[in-house]
Amino acid sequence: MVPDPVSQMRPQSGVVLTAALGACAIAQDGGAPSVVENTLASSWQSTGEWTLEEDLRLYGPPGGYFGAVGAVTTDSRDNIFVLDGFAQEIHVFDSEGAHLRTMGGEGEGPGEFRMAQALAMGPGDSLWVTDPMIRRYSVFGPDSGFARVLTRRINGGAVSERCSLAEDGSYLEWATRFPNEERTGDLGDIDLLHIYPVRVSPDGERQDTLPRLEFVQAMTDMPSMGIRRPVWIGPALRRTFNCSGSFWFAQSESTVSTGALSKETPR
Repeated sequence: MVPDPVSQMRPQSGVVLTAALGACAIAQDGGAPSVVENTLASSWQSTGEWTLEEDLRLYGPPGGYFGAVGAVTTDSRDNIFVLDGFAQEIHVFDSEGAHLRTMGGEGEGPGEFRMAQALAMGPGDSLWVTDPMIRRYSVFGPDSGFARVLTRRINGGAVSERCSLAEDGSYLEWATRFPNEERTGDLGDIDLLHIYPVRVSPDGERQDTLPRLEFVQAMTDMPSMGIRRPVWIGPALRRTFNCSGSFWFAQSESTVSTGALSKETPR
């Protein structure tokens, strides 16, 4: 088996963030979204370059390798949590790379996973694991002990994001719908894509669907398979959550992103 390592990098310059923001024009208009324009100009304000230097490399648990790294997150103590998508296990390492313990495993019992896809660290170093196959979130305590299960009431896969858990303990993720397919029943009618930010209350009882983002995908016919599918390289909608509870999104107009980056805060 070919090793599938996890590497940790650090930038070798202290000006990365400030330099990157220096090329942005930010517009504020009352309660309207903030818009950051891509000027295509260089964002660097100095002649110095920055590079990444490897801090740490993890190959897997003792005596083995990662089958497929599905998600990675860290807690307040700099412990590293790595989801192995093949084994459906989460391996925990300390900041120096020493293996501390293994969590989960394939199954449907408490603390087990069928298709875990995303990890998010919550208040008090609680760990949320999203498992779309059995439509649930598994929550673990700071000592990695299993705490509880919450029902996941949306369809679609899950994406691991650093800020999926907001300051109030609510969980943020994305739901996807294809309205034309729902209307016509044609599985290839998926040009129009609706993506909804979803906020799940800390107790899992309330799940709020926020205003959608709408995007039209570029499609291509595949006659040999009798289907249509989105093109591999083309316009895309990118989005992510901010730790303050707002979210950022950008729509590219070509294979090179020339669009605007917008920030919206749910009300």
